[in-house]
This record gives sequence, structure tokens and C-alpha cells, in this order.
Amino acid sequence: EIRMEVKDDGYVAARTLKNVTEMVEAQSVFALISPLGTANTASILPLIESKGIPTVGPVTGATSLRAAANKHVFFLRPSYREETQRLVKQIVEMGLKRIAVVYLDNPFGTGGLAALQASAQALGIQLLASAPLDVTGANLAQAVAEVGQHNPQAIIVISAGKPSVDFIAAYQASGRHTLFYVLSVISNVQLVQGLGERARGVVVSQVVPSPWSAKLELSREFQRLARAQGIEELTFSQMEGFLSAKFL
Repeated sequence: EIRMEVKDDGYVAARTLKNVTEMVEAQSVFALISPLGTANTASILPLIESKGIPTVGPVTGATSLRAAANKHVFFLRPSYREETQRLVKQIVEMGLKRIAVVYLDNPFGTGGLAALQASAQALGIQLLASAPLDVTGANLAQAVAEVGQHNPQAIIVISAGKPSVDFIAAYQASGRHTLFYVLSVISNVQLVQGLGERARGVVVSQVVPSPWSAKLELSREFQRLARAQGIEELTFSQMEGFLSAKFL
């Protein structure tokens, strides 16, 4: 039998390490599934490698975590380098060249920014501006002004959760207009709940199959299992968790 033991780390890396350490020391865990966050996953790598704890499907695309030495980590999602490369390629193919970026001021955001800069350079595109976004949202107005002054045709938001929603809302409220592109780590449900009708036109890249697809047997299996559990509202986050569970 498989028994799920779930602990909330509040997206705080130190708490992630504390939770996992407690589970390992209590010998209550054989494997970990879907740890969320770049810094959070990085905080537990030395522990899981030393103890030989398989860790499946971390929800991060950070290249820095994908070292050959990490033999017990099994990624399902592609790297941010691959994801941002596809994003920039699509933007350029649409004829847009004035691109700015806003990134969360933490290891996830800075790692994603480095991946985006490499992708832009490979495609011969110069980013107009980049602005850090405090994880608390304290510098929202500053970030809006910093990228807004360049009047970009598109802004790539390397963030997740509430800061992403808050930045888009603040930029729209400033009277400026642009296209927003956000990475797959954001919850499409949270995005729509936070922005309502203003979410229309926000482009969200995805790295897993559509949970609503009728063409893929994988998606149809997901839908059958979701219905059996009484789940009616399907999300990409659920699909990613489903894939990690299948892989495990």
C-alpha cells in the first residue's frame, strides 16, 4: 500500500528541510513526490542524496538542480531554459521584439531570468529591461514603473502564485497595455480567480498534456480517475501531480 504523508512548508525552504528531516528521522518516508519550489528542492538535496530517498517530479525547472550528481532526483518537467526558449520563439514569430521581464527575487526567479537571457541571446533578441519582484510584493509599483517606461510589447513574468497576479493587476491598473507571458508553475485557477476577466489574453506556457484533452489516452485516464474522486474542476497542476504519481 502507498500512504501519503503531506506537510505544508509555506513555500519556506528552511521549513521544507525541517519537514523532510523529521520524516526521514522518523523513518516514515520511503520516497518524496512533487516538492514545490527551486529553493525548497535545493534545501533537501544533500539530505535525500545522503539517505538515498527517491524524489519524483519536483515542481521546478531550475537547471542548477539537474546535476548528474543528484542520482535520486527524477524530473518530469523540462527545464526553464527549454520553456523560456519556446516562449521567446513564439513571441518573436508573432513579430514582437520589444520584450521585458519581471522575475521573482529568489532562486527560482533569478534562475529563470538567467535561462530567459540565454534563450533570448540564442534567438538574437535583446531584452528591453528586467525588474526584480519582491516575494512580498512590496516593490510592485517600482517594478511596474521600471519595465513600463520602456513600453514593451510583451512582458514575461517569471514568478508564481500571488506576486504574479498582483504584478499583472498593478500593470493593468497603471493604464499601460502589453501582452503578458507567464511560466507553467503558476496555477491557472489562481490566475483566473485573482484577475477575473482581466486574465483574458494572458499567455500561460504548459509542460504537461491538457487535462481536458479527449484525444490522449493519458488525459482520458486522468479524467476518469478525477471523476471517480468527485473532482469536477480540472487543472494543469492536477495533471502534473497525476503524471508524477504514475511515474512513481
